[in-house]
Amino acid sequence: MLKAMSVKNLVIGALISVGLLTANLGLAQNGSSNSANTTTAKKIVKKDKKDIKKDKKDVKKDEKDIKKDKKDVAKDKKALKKDVASGNKAAAKKEAKDIKADKKDIKADKKDAKADKKDIKKDKKQVKHVVHHAHKTAKPIK
Repeated sequence: MLKAMSVKNLVIGALISVGLLTANLGLAQNGSSNSANTTTAKKIVKKDKKDIKKDKKDVKKDEKDIKKDKKDVAKDKKALKKDVASGNKAAAKKEAKDIKADKKDIKADKKDAKADKKDIKKDKKQVKHVVHHAHKTAKPIK
């Protein structure tokens, strides 16, 4: 019985010591973590702004490609009509294949642009959150 009681006391003492040590580390870290949090926030904001810039550039490229592909489809449709009217089956088949490829490209570019716009929105939200949180947790200058 005595042995069981001393093991129990030992375990309780160890748990109390761990709890006090953890609390002390937390307090000590609070004083120095503001600088680390600010540095981390700056890195996150810098990365997200870089991502936003890249995604905007990608959206512009995708929209330019979509415009070009739509012009190609219109041109290929006119050529297809001429080929069908003149009975040129081989040329008509080639134009139909080109139209299908251009439409596939348009669909892919629209999908890419949509994903990039979603990423921009997410990154802007992240920047706003990090900046807001960094200002909230920053210690006042004395």
